[in-house]
Amino acid sequence: MIDTSDECASIINSIKSKFTRNNRGMIVDDFGNRWLLWDAERLSLWWRKLGDLTDKPLGRKIAFAALECEKSMLLEQVPNYLFRRNHRSWKFIARRWSEMGWGRFQVSGNRIIVENSANDALSSGMICAAAESIHSHSFRLRWEGDGSNLVQVILSKDSRNIPNPAPLQSVQSGNSSFLLEISKVFGGMLEVEGNRVLLLPFELFNELGKSSDCLDQQSKAMFEVVKS
Repeated sequence: MIDTSDECASIINSIKSKFTRNNRGMIVDDFGNRWLLWDAERLSLWWRKLGDLTDKPLGRKIAFAALECEKSMLLEQVPNYLFRRNHRSWKFIARRWSEMGWGRFQVSGNRIIVENSANDALSSGMICAAAESIHSHSFRLRWEGDGSNLVQVILSKDSRNIPNPAPLQSVQSGNSSFLLEISKVFGGMLEVEGNRVLLLPFELFNELGKSSDCLDQQSKAMFEVVKS
């Protein structure tokens, strides 16, 4: 399903207005959060190589880092709607996902179906962050994926009193335009020159790279390459 030309143009214009580049070439949004532009296929290969190097399952670590990072941003970005709050908040999240190229989703009670997922654990953590920011409480998270870019996320209310994540380190917005020649917007995905791309938070990789309990020096070096 290809989005309408009006919606496509709106998303492209929104990306141009929200993101700039600073004097170091880093992509920065209008809240001072730093971002990385990934080719979806390269991201998949990178995750696979990281998993091979660590020889340990990293799914839950990736999901938790994505949840913490995204929730920290959403707490200051989701508008405080007075009427039809849940409906309008989910609409805000759906638009955000389209602008980032993360795919799209359908919410049905405690189950959320994510379509066009670039990474099962990543998508699950991101959508759980959205649910927690909207409902103002924590969830226990599990997901089921079959490798077809379709993920079923199951949430159950967590009775533990888990504090909100700390604000992310912010930087000054840049003064150069972020030029991204998007050729197609469809199904919550962005396409540039025939390749799917997506925007991911810099701090997500920063936090994963600090995970000294599961990453050896060679694995950590992969994160330094990403951040440089």
